[in-house]
Amino acid sequence: MKKYRFGVIGAGNMGTAIAQGAVRAGLFPPGEVLLANRGAQSRAAHAAQGYAVTGDNAAVWRDCETVVLAVKPQSFDEVLPSLTACGGDKPLLVSIAAGIPFARMEAALGADTPIIRVMPNTPLVLGMGATQLVKNAAATAEQLDRVRALFDTMGVTVVFDEERMLNEVIPYAGSAPAYLYAFADALVQSAGAHGISADDALSLVCQTMIGA
Repeated sequence: MKKYRFGVIGAGNMGTAIAQGAVRAGLFPPGEVLLANRGAQSRAAHAAQGYAVTGDNAAVWRDCETVVLAVKPQSFDEVLPSLTACGGDKPLLVSIAAGIPFARMEAALGADTPIIRVMPNTPLVLGMGATQLVKNAAATAEQLDRVRALFDTMGVTVVFDEERMLNEVIPYAGSAPAYLYAFADALVQSAGAHGISADDALSLVCQTMIGA
């Protein structure tokens, strides 16, 4: 039996936001969540909030029922081999890394590893995310439902049957906040040319976007 119900490898902004969202939703208390981070300062901050902490990624893999893999894609070649060496029952792996397909993770961890790829966008940290999910063959429908329920507490979710759809949807959710920021900035700049202060323009534009 696993020691923790939930764990995060790479507990930076997004990984921590997912754990905090789960705790806020009452899915489990902080003490049942293990957060792995290289930085001692970050670990201390998480521990002060009641989370279990570690600097060892393999400990999360060994001791947690569900593991969110939130490291940057360029770190996968370093992280995956350290997990492969772990024994025991494999956890449900939830990967939020863009561009890392099932095939690459299964090649390192085994095709029998249940994996759900999740593509959140940055508003998730505010509980207003738009998230897409797809499972591999080893993951069950029940596991998919459980992960969807988690991300439903942090915004809206869409489930796809095909992995390729995670690439197709990027412009409409994953990258879309950046387009909206650029649009808002253009409106603020235009307002400035008409004598409206940047602070007033930003307040008006943001509220109008929220209302719309």
